[in-house]
Amino acid sequence: MLTPESAVSQPAHIDVRSSSDIHEQAALLDTWNQEYCQISSGQFDGSVCSLRGEGVRLFVEQMNRTVFQRGDVGTHKLALGMPLKLSGQAVLCGENACLDGLHVFSGPSGFEYLSPENLMFIGLEISLPTAASSSEERHLIGKLEDELKDGRRVISLPKGRARDLRVLLKSMFDSLKANPAALSDAKSLGALKRAAAGAVLDMLPCSDDGARAREEVTTNWRVASQARRLVEDAPDCPMSVVELALRLGVSRRTIQYACQDSLGIKPTSYLRALRLNGARRELRNANSVTEAATRWGFWHFGNFARDYRTMFGELPSQTLRQMSGAGTIAD
Repeated sequence: MLTPESAVSQPAHIDVRSSSDIHEQAALLDTWNQEYCQISSGQFDGSVCSLRGEGVRLFVEQMNRTVFQRGDVGTHKLALGMPLKLSGQAVLCGENACLDGLHVFSGPSGFEYLSPENLMFIGLEISLPTAASSSEERHLIGKLEDELKDGRRVISLPKGRARDLRVLLKSMFDSLKANPAALSDAKSLGALKRAAAGAVLDMLPCSDDGARAREEVTTNWRVASQARRLVEDAPDCPMSVVELALRLGVSRRTIQYACQDSLGIKPTSYLRALRLNGARRELRNANSVTEAATRWGFWHFGNFARDYRTMFGELPSQTLRQMSGAGTIAD
């Protein structure tokens, strides 16, 4: 279901792909080790244009649906970026994300990100310097790493600085796409990494002796994340909101607030979305729709097919045929 965005052959350092499958979309950023869960209903449509050179990558990702993302970029790189277009609720590791916020995805604890519908995002990956890196590169990227060590995931920038940083990152992206030879030139790549790191450092708010207060992860986000883990750990036994509250040691009202405030949906809709996404993943390797459905606790196959089609814009049998080339169970 992955398709090139253009029939024209792209240079080796440029990868332009689109996808109509939420789980294949997650794999387009191959070094991020991430999973996507579609939250809002409807046929998914997404794309990633990635420009990669040794030790650095710029990419633009677009998605038309609300998506819960979780992943880990490892400890050997910095990964950050900014929305080019964002409207609606967005949360990164419990911190409210905004159009003028620098989003930080790297860190030892991985990341969780709720992105809204019709997101367009520009991202930057920079590998941490090695002994072979230039002293300038070690200094600038090392300084940026230090600035981000306080754990903040969304750094609000003054509107003017945010605009300037967006424009600069997009200009770098457009220039590299038009001149891909720079992505294979060591000198150009070194200059690119220094310029990108320096630009981000220039735009960061001034700190007071290097100390900043970090917003704690909100209780609502933590509850929603704990609920997801419980659902995914026991896929064949669907949990009610009451059971979920008992397992988490909180009230039903807390669950309600957690889902409404951090995800913008009812708890029942959230739990159903998690299970439907699980069934969609299962269809990649299942022998039948029935097998995938029952593994995720769907026993009324008519309702399952209806809810699946509402969520993903296609019947589960269509997904099975596309994934494996054969569907054996009627919808």
